[in-house]
Amino acid sequence: MIIGLAIQANIANVFSGIILNLENKVKINHMIKFTTASGNDVIATVKDISWRSVELETVENNIMIVPNAAFAEMFITNFSLLGNLPVKKGKPFP
Repeated sequence: MIIGLAIQANIANVFSGIILNLENKVKINHMIKFTTASGNDVIATVKDISWRSVELETVENNIMIVPNAAFAEMFITNFSLLGNLPVKKGKPFP
């Protein structure tokens, strides 16, 4: 039972990773916006999607590693699918 509880998060991340890869709603180089648990809006580019986590680069050039289970639960705006990238001072975000 202890081992089952210890690997529960890893199993959730793997299954969420499978779903993320099968759905293809978010892909590498897509620009997205989401709200963190603390209520901050973040705009970032997807750099990698693995079976365990999603690697994001924010517009402030910070790298975020988000577990797949947490990423799958987020409300995400995918600017790349909408065809309109966010603009700051007349220039699109990188």
